Amino acid sequence: MSEPQFWSQILSFWLRAGSAGKSGVRSAFPVQTLPFQKNSNAAKKYKKTQYIGYMIHYKGKIWKYGISRVGTSRPASQISTCKRYYGTIGGCRYTVMRRMTGWLNARSWETAMILKCVARHRHCPPGQAKKICV
Repeated sequence: MSEPQFWSQILSFWLRAGSAGKSGVRSAFPVQTLPFQKNSNAAKKYKKTQYIGYMIHYKGKIWKYGISRVGTSRPASQISTCKRYYGTIGGCRYTVMRRMTGWLNARSWETAMILKCVARHRHCPPGQAKKICV
């Protein structure tokens, strides 16, 4: 099974469970707000682009998940926002969790990580975009 197929199966499972009202995912991550379309312009344009998947965290608490095609400058630029959220001058860090090829693969990974967090904690990470987590 290819990596995109793997992530697609994870997403399908969670969306079916959420639609059936069994997991609580539906209210935290409605189907209509999925952050990607597999036939989107970005999916086509960045099909062979290298991405990193990262997590920004503070003292063991997940603040957000994200992807970047410009390396670590993207997560590094978000550290100050994490610090403001937690009201601290230090402690927020990022960890590169995965390297992958293609926008669709990267978005699928990011979405799966958010869904995993929602399933475990019943809420989205606090730094996640509101259009993704409602």
